[in-house]
Amino acid sequence: QIFASLKAQILSIATALYGTTSTTPQTAFDIITYSTPSPSPSPSYGIALITYPNPTSFTTWEILSQTTNHRTINAGVSALLDDLRAGMGAVMAELGAREVYTVEHGTVPDLACGRGEEEEE
Repeated sequence: QIFASLKAQILSIATALYGTTSTTPQTAFDIITYSTPSPSPSPSYGIALITYPNPTSFTTWEILSQTTNHRTINAGVSALLDDLRAGMGAVMAELGAREVYTVEHGTVPDLACGRGEEEEE
């Protein structure tokens, strides 16, 4: 249940940060968990936020963000969420400093950037 809660938060931030053309962002993004080779006897896990560029076809995917070397999957998912929150915080700070209150993604996926009158093309 912790994983599901963290995943929902990650997908929400990912939608705002990267954008999607899908009417259901849950099909555009996903969280992938994997074990990583480690010389120590304890397992090590990696977590990746991926996107399916064409949400109607799951034959191609791209890594948007990842974190590795976690002792548990939930610790890795928490770390990924923290990274995305930090990224969203940086975007919000930049938008606030520029007094831009609209974000428009030029391409998908695309890291959020505000579109405003003072922005030069």
